[in-house]
Parts: sequence; structure tokens; C-alpha cells
Amino acid sequence: YTVVVNGNVDVTGGNFSTSRGSGGNATWVLNGDFSVSNATLQTSNTSSKFVFAPPNAHTVALSNVSWTSAINFDVDSAAMVRLDSSVIEGSGSFRVADEAVLQIGHSGGFDGNIACTGANGGGNYFSQFAEYVFNGTVPQASGSLMPDTLKTLRIMNAAGVSLTAGTMVTDTLFVSSGDLDLNGQTVVLDVSAFLQETTGNTVTG
Repeated sequence: YTVVVNGNVDVTGGNFSTSRGSGGNATWVLNGDFSVSNATLQTSNTSSKFVFAPPNAHTVALSNVSWTSAINFDVDSAAMVRLDSSVIEGSGSFRVADEAVLQIGHSGGFDGNIACTGANGGGNYFSQFAEYVFNGTVPQASGSLMPDTLKTLRIMNAAGVSLTAGTMVTDTLFVSSGDLDLNGQTVVLDVSAFLQETTGNTVTG
């Protein structure tokens, strides 16, 4: 069954279940933000999932969350999700579709924000045709989960971003705020790709 939420999901305390008992596989289509604090996320069906729907921009805010089962998240094509410093945990999956935008805010980059195991829900997946934005407020590492090939990479962190592993950009590398430190790694710009830097921000290392 499908539940469409046109507002925000805001859970404070208690527990929130994507499905209960023999209720079956539930898909929660989110058109707003997703906020959980001091609460437990759980499900009785490990295929149930939250879907961040396009063309909306969504903010995820998680604080003191207990993950007792597989909670799955899909970022649909043309949707934008801002994670800030929130950490997705549990045994579910986090999946990013083509043409989606994922904003990474954790100091540990992908690995800091996405800590779920991917054991259920199809496995963690980050499309190489999506856009990935680093917009933290402290120095960030890109993390080992960042795809080795991606369409668009955008640096928007005045404190800077350091590469954990090499990658290829097939469309555009934007260095808009803060430097991108290669950290001894390599960024390859595909034959039709561009590097766009704003004044005072550059690629180093």
C-alpha cells in the first residue's frame, strides 16, 4: 500500500513504524521534510520504504534516533534531499536515482551521512547520473561511498572538502565555496565535462 504525505513528517518521541504486523509492504511518498528526534524507527516489512518525491526539496533532520529494523529511503529522480549532519543507520538501504540531487553535510561525507548497511531494500545505491553537493559547515571528507563516476559534483563548503578516493566527473565540477583538496587523489574530467570555479575557490592538492 502507499501513503502520500503532502506536508512534513515530524516525529518527536515514541516510535514510528512504516508498517505493522501483517500490513504488508508500505511505500511512504514524502513531499515535505523528514524530522525524527528522540524516537524509534521500525517496520514489520523490510521492503517498506520512504520515497522523497520530485520536484520537491526535502530536509532530513535526525537526532537521537533508535533504528531497530530495516528502514529504506529512495531519493526519486528530480528530487533534492539535504541531509546536513543527519546519519541514516539500520539495516535498510539508501538509494539515489538518476537526476536526483543529494546534499551531503556530515564531516565524514557520504560515509558519515549514510551508515545503513544496505542488507535490505536492494542495497545502497548512488547513481552516477545524479548531482552530489557537499555543503557542510566544517571540513569534510568525500567518503568511500561516493561514486567513482558521477555527473555533477558541487563544492559548497567554505571550510573545504578533501577527496577520499579518485572520481570521474562527466558533466560539471563546480567549486563554488571553499576549496576541493585532491588529497593525493585524482579527479578526471570526461571529454565533455567542465570545471567551474568562483573567485577565491579552487582545486588544490
